[in-house]
Amino acid sequence: FTLVHDLLVEPPAGIAEPGRIVRLNPGDDGGIGASTYPDYEHYRDNARAFSELFAYDAATTVQLRNASTLTDADGGFVTGNFFAGLGVRPRAGRLLNRADDSEQAENAAVISMTLEQRLFAGTRPPLGESITINGHAFTIVGVAPAEFRGAAHNDPPIDLWLPMWKRPLVTGRPRLDMVRTPGYIHAYLTTMGRLAPGVSLERAQANVSTMGVQVARFYSDGSSAR
Repeated sequence: FTLVHDLLVEPPAGIAEPGRIVRLNPGDDGGIGASTYPDYEHYRDNARAFSELFAYDAATTVQLRNASTLTDADGGFVTGNFFAGLGVRPRAGRLLNRADDSEQAENAAVISMTLEQRLFAGTRPPLGESITINGHAFTIVGVAPAEFRGAAHNDPPIDLWLPMWKRPLVTGRPRLDMVRTPGYIHAYLTTMGRLAPGVSLERAQANVSTMGVQVARFYSDGSSAR
């Protein structure tokens, strides 16, 4: 497990102190790797070197409908601390937070200013408006700032952000994607962290390496990625 300073190459707009944000890269081949959701939870709960450890699954095309428009949109599923970790502030309403990290939480959505203009013509912030995403009702709780469209410069622009725990509902993927199940591994998350104050990249790397050893023990039963 290595840490990569992706945001130093070309920091996306709207992110606070991008020099403190790193990507966790599973694997030792130097390529971009993905994590499972249970792995992310382990990193998050044991990441002493980070003030926030967050994850996302970007660019899933969804069908979106409101009272007057039916359109396709690029949606991203994010953990509740995604926006806090990046230091993004809402243009209107609120952004997703830790209270959204459960199956029982409301179906909340944050939309981009571009999507706001497309759906509502910018007459007023559409807070509390209901939209249907792949046939499921969601409530718009916030609008992201105009300049923010994603967490990494090489990610496609995102139109709306949904809670990670709503991913099985919206995409039809199995709930197994969200829990640790013997013999089943689906790696799909990009995991990023904000270095805690005073923590060097070297110290954070040591923390991540220790977590990687712990995670590897979970797969000692011969499970393989799917």
